[in-house]
Amino acid sequence: MKKLTLLVAIMVATFSFAQDKGQWSFGIGTDFTTTAGFPEASVGYFVMDGMMVSAGFHMEMGDDGHTNWDLGARYYVTGDMFAEAHVHGMTDMDPSLAFNVGCSKELGFEGKLWFEPYVGMTMPGNDMDGHLGLGTSFRFCF
Repeated sequence: MKKLTLLVAIMVATFSFAQDKGQWSFGIGTDFTTTAGFPEASVGYFVMDGMMVSAGFHMEMGDDGHTNWDLGARYYVTGDMFAEAHVHGMTDMDPSLAFNVGCSKELGFEGKLWFEPYVGMTMPGNDMDGHLGLGTSFRFCF
């Protein structure tokens, strides 16, 4: 039992992320399991401790290029684990809904740079395909 307690304490100490009210965040990430997994930039704001709202976009180039937008909310269930919901849309297609679950791992810069892998599920709008996927992002908080 002492070993289990020590292991849990080490894990909590390893993953710690200050999600303080009023903090801003900039992120860039992608979904690895879809052909539409273009890098997406996002800006987030912590409206309360552990709760971030965000807005993002990415552009697809080419003849059939689209401008994609994203609005989301993320809640840090623990210091490092999060759950989030997003509404994705394109300029000429119906919006879709996505749910992600992931974790945050500090990379450096005194707790300002984070690596965030996640597992996600997308429920499609009328013109898109849904999928289960893996993705990641890098987030800088200030």
